[in-house]
Amino acid sequence: MLLLDGEDPSSDDYRYRVNEIRWAPYQRVPQAAPSYTTVAMIEDFLQDARSLAVWTISEPDAVRLNVLQLYFWTTLFCNDLPHGSVSYKSHWSGFAASCRNRALIDRIRLSYSDRAQQFAQIMCQVQECHREAAPPYLLAQWQSLLEKYSRRVSVEISRGAELTPRMKSAADVRKGREWVARNAVEESDFLNLLYENDENLVLLGQHHGATEPRVLTNLLYIFVSLAGLSFLDKMCLCHYAYRTVEDYFHCNLTDIANDTFAQLRARNKLAVSDAGLR
Repeated sequence: MLLLDGEDPSSDDYRYRVNEIRWAPYQRVPQAAPSYTTVAMIEDFLQDARSLAVWTISEPDAVRLNVLQLYFWTTLFCNDLPHGSVSYKSHWSGFAASCRNRALIDRIRLSYSDRAQQFAQIMCQVQECHREAAPPYLLAQWQSLLEKYSRRVSVEISRGAELTPRMKSAADVRKGREWVARNAVEESDFLNLLYENDENLVLLGQHHGATEPRVLTNLLYIFVSLAGLSFLDKMCLCHYAYRTVEDYFHCNLTDIANDTFAQLRARNKLAVSDAGLR
């Protein structure tokens, strides 16, 4: 993963350790983020979210289900459950299609099937809490963090800051398409949609309305780690969240993404047409 991100894995010590605490001074790594603005935002978020992370960890048996609540709450903050969960399906699709441990992917999918009713109940409870003036502590604190960083993202966008990685050209899209072709071990309708042309991902990256949800979703993923969960936990929760939404609302989030891309292409075509008439 480090090599894919353009980082040198040989500079760090990745030996497996058990029950060992190591002192490691903090080092800012700006090359892993699109700008120093993003790095500063992440650093501030780590401080702001620390007390909520400690509260979450204090209930170890409920950590995963509590964090799943935050997945649903974030989608409601940014949009609605179906539209807001498209990013979870996108991230899961990339992981599932390229993971060579097929037994692992099968187990995650089976674990959703075994607990689908429980996940739906959690989603409905979160949805009901979202309508209340005083949600429970976990959701109220997360709402405060989302509001704070939503305002900050808006300010940075107005300043022209680059906040999230994005594909900026057809060459970037083709490079991504080639990576999928080399690494995918299962067919994915969602990945096929993303890379079916050279426009979709470029236009999405240019769409300022999509930047805030992307940043807040990335902060959610950072909180997953703060709460002591792993990358695999993060992907499992992506799968649980988007599948719960699809099953409950009887929808296909790939279709919603397709509609979004169609709207972006239509706006771009109109903008180009208007520019040509000036």
